[in-house]
Amino acid sequence: MKKKILLSSALVILICISLIAGATFALFTSNSSVSMVVGSATVNMTASIDQASLKTYSWNSAAQTSTENTPAGSFVNGGGATLGSDGRSLELVTMTPGDKVEFTINTSNSSNVAIKYCLSAQSAVYTDPVTNQTYKNLFPALKITVNGKPMDAESFTTGWQTLTAGQEGIDLKVVVEFPDASNNNDYQNAATKITFTLEAVQGNG
Repeated sequence: MKKKILLSSALVILICISLIAGATFALFTSNSSVSMVVGSATVNMTASIDQASLKTYSWNSAAQTSTENTPAGSFVNGGGATLGSDGRSLELVTMTPGDKVEFTINTSNSSNVAIKYCLSAQSAVYTDPVTNQTYKNLFPALKITVNGKPMDAESFTTGWQTLTAGQEGIDLKVVVEFPDASNNNDYQNAATKITFTLEAVQGNG
C-alpha cells in the first residue's frame, strides 16, 4: 500500500512538472507594428531663352521701319545676337543704331510643392573670352523692355511670384533695341552681356 501511495505521488509530481513545462511553450501571444516612409519635397524650376522666338530687326531707311532679318540672330550691317550655351545669357555684339532683338524666356516648374520664384536680368560689361578684350558698355544706349516694363539701372526683376505644385510660371517677352536716335560715336565698338537668373524656393521660404 505504501508503495502504491509513493508511486501515485511520483506520478502526480511528474504530471505537474509536465503541465508546467507545457505551459511554458503554450502562451497566447499577439504582435502589431506600424511602418512610416519619410520623403523630402522637390523644388525644381528652370528658365531658358526660347531659341525659336529669337528675332532680329534692322532699320530700313527707305521704308522708315524695322525689317526682320534673315537668318534670325543676324543684323543687316553684320554681327548679331548669340545665345549662350547655358540658355540663360544673350550676347549682343556689333549692333548699329536701328537694330533690335526680340526673344522669349520660358519658365518650367516641376516642383511637387508650392514654391516662390523670382526672375531677374543683369547687364555687365562684355569681355571677349577668346581675345580677352573688354568692350565699352553698350547698355546705356539700349532700350530694353521685359513684358513691356523698362529694364532700368542695368537690372530687372519680376519680384517674388507664388506657384502651386506643377503650375507653370509666366513667360517673359524681352525686347532689346539700339534706337536710331543713338547714332552718335560714343557707342562705337561697344558691347554688353545680359544674364537672366531664376531663383526658386519652397513656398514658405
